[in-house]
Amino acid sequence: MSNVKIIDNSSLVRAAMAEVKDKILVACSIQGANNCANELENAPRRVDTGRLKTSINGTVRGNSAVIGTNVEYAVYVHDGTSKMSPNRFLRNGIERNADEYRQIMEYALKHTEI
Repeated sequence: MSNVKIIDNSSLVRAAMAEVKDKILVACSIQGANNCANELENAPRRVDTGRLKTSINGTVRGNSAVIGTNVEYAVYVHDGTSKMSPNRFLRNGIERNADEYRQIMEYALKHTEI
């Protein structure tokens, strides 16, 4: 008969996963905000004070990374108007860089010690 000892480390795993999840969300929110700000450079130039670009930020709310701006005219730049074509800087900044966010997640998960 052999001696088998079972050790429950599930609480350590849960804690490590919660910590890595928070790090991933912070990293993705920062990178996402940078990518969205850079998208403003990829569209036809308009009057540019830099206000919109510098207002784009990323935050973590619960289990989500949220990218946005509080500039009141951002919706008109993003969605366009009857006289101005849209510059979907938020949507494109996220969608065009999906592989980058996946790499952030993979790196964090591979380098997490439990």
